[in-house]
Amino acid sequence: MAEVKKVKGVVSKAVVKTRLEDILPVFPFNELTNSARTTFCQCRKKFFWSYIALLVPNRENKAFLIGRLFHNGLEDMYAQKGFDKDDMSAKVHKAVDEAVATCTDVSAADDLYKQSALIKGLLEGYANHYLARDLKTWKIVAPETKFCYSLSNGWTARGMRDLLVYRGPDLTLVEHKTTTILDANYIAKLPLDSQILGYALSCLKDIGKIPAKIVYNVCKKSQLRQKQTETEAQFHERIRTEYLDNPTAYFYREVLSFSKLEIMSYEEDNNQFAKEMARAIDEKYFYCNYAQCTAYGPCQYMALCQSKTLAAFKEALMSYRTKESAHEELE
Repeated sequence: MAEVKKVKGVVSKAVVKTRLEDILPVFPFNELTNSARTTFCQCRKKFFWSYIALLVPNRENKAFLIGRLFHNGLEDMYAQKGFDKDDMSAKVHKAVDEAVATCTDVSAADDLYKQSALIKGLLEGYANHYLARDLKTWKIVAPETKFCYSLSNGWTARGMRDLLVYRGPDLTLVEHKTTTILDANYIAKLPLDSQILGYALSCLKDIGKIPAKIVYNVCKKSQLRQKQTETEAQFHERIRTEYLDNPTAYFYREVLSFSKLEIMSYEEDNNQFAKEMARAIDEKYFYCNYAQCTAYGPCQYMALCQSKTLAAFKEALMSYRTKESAHEELE
């Protein structure tokens, strides 16, 4: 915590004591991902906790769990060129069980268990709505491919493309998104998605081609809740039926294209962005953006930011673990 002296009622810069976060070990950061860039934009203090101190909550974030298992399920169905419902269900339950093992209270564990119904409904609904026609009209090149390329400041850009296919003669990049709100505003901002420009640029770097088209698969998470009179099996079946019977309410697909000029402009933007991040890291100063603390529900690092004493800070730290790397999702 910063502590300053007052001189005649005016705050001076005389004495500054070590901030609480300065007691943490810090790790080098020189690999830029879209997630790191987004976090830095949202809140630099959040970026510090996650990518410099490598802290992550012991309990897996519900939204991250849904997104991770949904992407894994799509990777399986396109790689295997088919949908195995029983195999998918077993993998989902195994992953949810592992996530529940990190919970410290019954209500949190119960909430995670209920996500298995949502994930299975999403995957079966997607497969039923899209998979057969995709396998007829698309030539699968590679599901879930990692990429890396150099930035101008010596850093490396890293990431993972969801799916590369040929639609006829056209190399096409397929991007999967999950969201709780699927409306006109969400659809309107798709052409402004910098993440997909980075993926298109990675294709140019890796294989010398810019994708002719970008297919966005936007999938809405069901807002159905388990009724008091429902068993878990009945709740799972109700979600499954909702996805199968009302696919247009939950699945949206749009095909876009980006010019080489747009993609090269993104490359310059990303190079400049990396330099700005490097400057913040060199100066060791990461300010908090309080507008983001509850923008998407409580920030997962709020307990650390709220700690005012060393004892409170150390107690809050017990709810976090140290990540094995800054970009665990790519390892």
